[in-house]
Amino acid sequence: MVRSPLKIAGDTIDSAFRNAVINKIQTTNATSVDNDVAFARVFNVKNYGAVGDGVTDDSAAIQAAINAVPSGGGTVFFPLATYFIATNSQITLKSNLTLDFNGSTIKTSSQLWTVNPGFVGTSLNNVKIVGMIFDGTQGTGVSGIEPLDFIGFTGSKNIRIENCRGENMSGTLINFKPPINTDITVRNCFVGETDAGVSGGFVTFDTVSNGIIAGNILFVWDSGPLIARSSHLDIHDNVITTRRGVGLDLNNQTASDIIEDLDIHDNIIIGATESAQVSIFIHDTGTPGTSGTFKKIRLHGNFVDGKGISNAIIITVSNPAEGIAIKDNWVFNGSPQSITIRLQSDQRGWDISGNTMAHTTGASNFGINNTESGVFVLRNSRITNNTIIDSKICIQARLDNCIVNENILGDFQIGSVANANALIGIFQNFSTFTNNTISNNKFVTKGGEAVFGQTVDSTNRINNNAGFNPQGVAAITPGASPYTYTNNDGVPEVIHIDGGTITTVAKNAITLYSFGGTAARCAVWLEPGEAVTVTYTVVPTVNKDRK
Repeated sequence: MVRSPLKIAGDTIDSAFRNAVINKIQTTNATSVDNDVAFARVFNVKNYGAVGDGVTDDSAAIQAAINAVPSGGGTVFFPLATYFIATNSQITLKSNLTLDFNGSTIKTSSQLWTVNPGFVGTSLNNVKIVGMIFDGTQGTGVSGIEPLDFIGFTGSKNIRIENCRGENMSGTLINFKPPINTDITVRNCFVGETDAGVSGGFVTFDTVSNGIIAGNILFVWDSGPLIARSSHLDIHDNVITTRRGVGLDLNNQTASDIIEDLDIHDNIIIGATESAQVSIFIHDTGTPGTSGTFKKIRLHGNFVDGKGISNAIIITVSNPAEGIAIKDNWVFNGSPQSITIRLQSDQRGWDISGNTMAHTTGASNFGINNTESGVFVLRNSRITNNTIIDSKICIQARLDNCIVNENILGDFQIGSVANANALIGIFQNFSTFTNNTISNNKFVTKGGEAVFGQTVDSTNRINNNAGFNPQGVAAITPGASPYTYTNNDGVPEVIHIDGGTITTVAKNAITLYSFGGTAARCAVWLEPGEAVTVTYTVVPTVNKDRK
């Protein structure tokens, strides 16, 4: 009798040792069922007829092993091999089940599937799938046309899919569909590049509450994770690269849907390399006035690269969204824009801060742009502490009652590539750019560029912006007495009045000085929008010193 090597407490049990022990126990001096029951509820698919040669259809054997698991739960174990699932086969899962593929490969037929086959579960609880390699191409390398949903769940909870791998796919590896699925984890999976010319993706969360998508590495042809009608998700530490699709897609499916409480952080998302798409796309299908919207979407700490042909981040909202925060992301090579906000209704309370946006390409490129559609306004929001460089227009926006401060907005040369377009730091050539505070920003230009796209509305408060011009002293030519000057420069300024024959000097219709018709000298401080009125008989010299 050949004995397995001795193991003591603390030793590592690798997959080869485990395979040997399981096969030994389950093939020696007992029936398959007896051994499965005796060995800690582990059910070996080879005891139920699976061949594992990559050619013989193992669907029925796999289903038999799953059916043998009692309601109290158990593990279906796949000794390391390649298992084949024939065309239109469908394997039904059950609750309290672990599928331990142990690094085994599941192959499907290259023929056209007419049903959604693969592993499916409805209204299940406590299912775990680990260590599977799914190959959508049968061994000869023919392009796979396998199921749209190779692993599919509906209305299930406590589902964990970990350490799985998808290759040569033309569909979606994992799909969660309504009714609602809860407590879902997809972690540490890998998807290789899918077949050219067909659609391939990774995972769809459609109606999921409390989910995690983390630590996955995806090289996909069509799209990465698709999130729809879901809430309370944590999407982090993934690497996503696409060739022609969307890296991360958050999409309401109907006008009344809500996507709520999503934390998207510390991902690396590389945009499409072969056709113009978008790295991160957050959009809804709602109609203004309906209830569908986004709530508490936090996009932070991500590295996003548009590869020079894709928009980096696009957010399209039809109804008022709540708690949108785009913070501390690195956004590079967006084309034509780094962050695009398409508003179909006025929005309030957004926070766009701490982002770095660089080397936006295209003839009309923007760092942040919220003017692509309609006349809707971003209100009571913050655009702060961003660095936006090498863009034709750093910020193009319809803003009201917003804070725009401590940003670095400039036209730098990155390596040997310089932006040939003249910089406009903030372009506000729209009906609404009012009541904003624009302060403590730094405008860096190579000379001759405009900081603002047009004259700033006097309701805005603009101060302490390094590199902002106009600043300094300029002459004012008084008109007929009484002459009123209004500060429309958008910055605080001191008005110096000297000489002439002056009767009174008033600020905002309140008399400050009464000189009784004598030569005089005085100074008046004006905030943006304030006015000074000088009554005289001989015109004085008037200058303004802008701060």
